[in-house]
Amino acid sequence: MQIEADTGPQDPDAVLPWRRISLKYADGCEIILDGGWAQLPGLESDAWATGQALFALQESRAAKIDDPVCERGVAFLLRTQFTDGSWFVRSRTWPFQPYFDSHFPHGKDQWISAAGTTWSVLALLNMLDRAPTETAAIRR
Repeated sequence: MQIEADTGPQDPDAVLPWRRISLKYADGCEIILDGGWAQLPGLESDAWATGQALFALQESRAAKIDDPVCERGVAFLLRTQFTDGSWFVRSRTWPFQPYFDSHFPHGKDQWISAAGTTWSVLALLNMLDRAPTETAAIRR
């Protein structure tokens, strides 16, 4: 196993810079340790999968709010959010419809980025929306 670290693709509009750490195995498998979730094995973590996973963990009460997994997921979302409030998610689809500009950022990736932004906002709001008594009960 080989551990690699680099600063990853940095965007000037990203709120916080970050370091990408990955574990590479001899069989070619790579695990990226950035705190987020990916939509499929072999893909990079993104706002859609991370927001969706955090939302599901919170709604199902499968993880406590202060669980390190949730904290790393929230940190990933905060680190990858753009200054305009959006998150970028790369489209994986074959373009079968004509391009239509909705005026959401990220050009041809705007539709999936809008959905990823929605999941991210839902997950982050869900973290804040806990009443103190519910939060205390969840932490027990």
